Amino acid sequence: MGSLGTEPNVLQVAIVGTGIAGLTAAIALRKHPAIHVELYEKATELREIGASITLGPKWVGILNLV
Repeated sequence: MGSLGTEPNVLQVAIVGTGIAGLTAAIALRKHPAIHVELYEKATELREIGASITLGPKWVGILNLV
């Protein structure tokens, strides 16, 4: 894993798809100091598709999104 010029004990994680699940996983994983996350997305533009998910102030604080 050290061939990319990074520290040998850093886990390299690739997340394909930046929907709600991909972004949530990236946010959670980036808090760990020994994990490097890269996101990949095929879409060339942002569009409104899929279900909407709303997080109220209580959950934003609980999930440390602020």
